[in-house]
Amino acid sequence: MDMAINQRLFRFAIEVMENEERARRWLATPNHFLEGNTPLEYVERESGEEIVRQLLLRIEHGVFT
Repeated sequence: MDMAINQRLFRFAIEVMENEERARRWLATPNHFLEGNTPLEYVERESGEEIVRQLLLRIEHGVFT
């Protein structure tokens, strides 16, 4: 994964999760919405970063999946 993308996504995850530890845990936890992959694994796919970002936006706006 591109390091700039990684940093942007990590900062956004911290913002949404409200602290670094929660963001790290979320990024490393398998997610059914991401076909059982962790968000960090999923961003390696084509369009993966955008899908993970959309998932974070849903969480931020209270739409849990």
